[in-house]
Amino acid sequence: MSDNENLRRSRAVTWCFALFLAIQIVVPLHRLAQPRTQPFGWQMFSSIAGHRFELESPDGSSRQIDPEDFVLHYRAEIDYRDHLPQLLCEQFPDASAVVATNGLEKSKDTYPCER
Repeated sequence: MSDNENLRRSRAVTWCFALFLAIQIVVPLHRLAQPRTQPFGWQMFSSIAGHRFELESPDGSSRQIDPEDFVLHYRAEIDYRDHLPQLLCEQFPDASAVVATNGLEKSKDTYPCER
């Protein structure tokens, strides 16, 4: 190999490494300015507490439901409130409502079971 080819190859490797490093810094830096727990961001998903789901009965009693019994590969960072309350209402005809709570977000949402 000539010195010219070695120099060209060395520059190509340097540029590829610089591009790779820039992507590794720029993408998470961009995600840092967005709401927490963005994929490819620097925030850790371990700080997320998933929603807890409870079934309320017409008599006022409630029982906690484990979402892992209804969701394959449950992940805390995914919001299941769009579909899981409806599924729980279908699976438990004696329930009057499903309550989803999240301790970190300090949120409590009630989803009435339509009969």
